[in-house]
Amino acid sequence: MLSAKVGAKSQKSHTSNLWVNKKESIGGRLQRAGIILSHPQKYEVPRIQPIRYGIGEALLRSECGHVPPAGLLNRAQFLDRLGRELKRTKNCLIDRYVVLCVDLDRFKVVNASLGRSAGDQILTAIASRMSSQITGRDAIARLGGDEFAILVEEAPETHSAMEVADAIQRELIAGFNIDGSAVYSTASIGVVRVASGYATPEEILRDGEIAMYRAKTMGRARAEMFHPTMFVRAQDLFGLETDLRRAVERGEFELHYQPIISLKTGRVRAFESLLRWRHPVRGIQQPSAFIGLLRETGLMMSVGQWVIQEACAQARKWEEIRGKPIPVTINLAAQQFTHSSVINVVTEAIGKTGAHPGALVLEITEDALVEDVDAARETLLPLRELGVRTMIDDFGTGYSCLSYLRRLPIDAIKIDASFVDRIERFAEDRMIVRAIVALAHALELCVVAEGVERREQLAELIALDCEEAQGFMISRPVTAEAATDMVVTRWVSDLAAM
Repeated sequence: MLSAKVGAKSQKSHTSNLWVNKKESIGGRLQRAGIILSHPQKYEVPRIQPIRYGIGEALLRSECGHVPPAGLLNRAQFLDRLGRELKRTKNCLIDRYVVLCVDLDRFKVVNASLGRSAGDQILTAIASRMSSQITGRDAIARLGGDEFAILVEEAPETHSAMEVADAIQRELIAGFNIDGSAVYSTASIGVVRVASGYATPEEILRDGEIAMYRAKTMGRARAEMFHPTMFVRAQDLFGLETDLRRAVERGEFELHYQPIISLKTGRVRAFESLLRWRHPVRGIQQPSAFIGLLRETGLMMSVGQWVIQEACAQARKWEEIRGKPIPVTINLAAQQFTHSSVINVVTEAIGKTGAHPGALVLEITEDALVEDVDAARETLLPLRELGVRTMIDDFGTGYSCLSYLRRLPIDAIKIDASFVDRIERFAEDRMIVRAIVALAHALELCVVAEGVERREQLAELIALDCEEAQGFMISRPVTAEAATDMVVTRWVSDLAAM
């Protein structure tokens, strides 16, 4: 299957900061952060009173398109108001209004952790606080779910969009007390000017949402002002999504392989399989260009199943050449590892290709394992009985409690490239790697270091008794044909020359 890795196991690792302390409250799980915005526009309309109560009912009714209580518009009403403002803009030389598209970050975590009732309470409180920050000439609407839109007039005598944004930021950072749990919400916000260049209010809202999604991709808890290039990029992304769906049908995916060598002999001990997309126009695409789309489009599982079967087929070919299994590692994303079909997918791939189960090594990140240790154990045990081996990927970058190592049937640990990168320059990183190697040996686990790019790193790893390594200094990822040549010629890395 797949992971979110950018392919080659030699680049500096992008370590995850999404680890969750299971003892932490839901408030702690939602990161404290803010909103950064700008600009709005003009128009005189009847005063919209800030809402002090009754918003919960309004939120539910407005999503269905019904008329909500005074102050909170639904999507249709908001578009109507926006359309009237757009007409006035055509006769005005200065753009005075902006639209803020506000989407709460990771709000599903609230619903999943505290329940939908608590989620509705928080939505009510957030809507009330946002309403308290706008004037009678402004308007706020719930577009659906946890997404809101605000029409704000930006004028010296009233306020700027930035001031509204800062005010909303302070309100969200202040947090909410829901049944004794402290909850802190953040938002991704897209900002777009109500300008005469727009023909319809729908176009304005579309561009605001494009900017909002841009804010999400840039890390959430921030705002982005819409720029025409964002629309071009959105169209490009749509085209890429269409191409991605066709890539599955047309067989445009392929696996490249990076050798993992023994640091004692220099011989190839295994290959890591890395997904590539050979786009007919764009050429070879790294996973960073399409992994996110695979998740969003629901194609992750089907492509992941193809990866497992392809890797097993390649392992079978190499076994026929060498007369013994040559391990092939496959990265499993958390979404795939926790899916109920993972055991059947692996079993079926081995059965169809005739690959030796011991030739398959599944790389799983710590977050996928510690999310639910008992469930992870229930998945890993049948895989071990099948003969498939497992490795903890990016070890040392996240979860601080190591007790799970005693409970899970794993075979190897892969040291994250971020530690390898600094190992010869920083004593702290050298000590961490030494500790990981010692821990692995005490638990009778194999240790693999990724991201080896310099001679000094290699020397340190050998001195620390790390068994295996991979990286650009050893070999870049190569095609299946080139990897097969390595198997046929019994390629050996010249450690002495390094």
